[in-house]
Amino acid sequence: MAVSVRALHCDVCGRTYPVRNNIPDFIFEELQHSASPALRQSSMFDRLAPIYETNLWYPVVMKLLGVKGTRLPALLTMVEEMMGTISCK
Repeated sequence: MAVSVRALHCDVCGRTYPVRNNIPDFIFEELQHSASPALRQSSMFDRLAPIYETNLWYPVVMKLLGVKGTRLPALLTMVEEMMGTISCK
């Protein structure tokens, strides 16, 4: 049985992040209205997702990002390594 989570809570910083369609939202603002140019431009990736998440382009994108594999175990390992180096602030 799948567990549905509505939010993730960080005990360190006290923030609660909503989960929509099983995807955590770690950004507290609408990207297109952000003061950060990088975040404003990142909304472009949402429009391109139907292209780069296909079986043709997904492996290419993962290799460009430096992932050592394109399978889920490799992605999980990469995220686990990143989470060990990120401070919650």
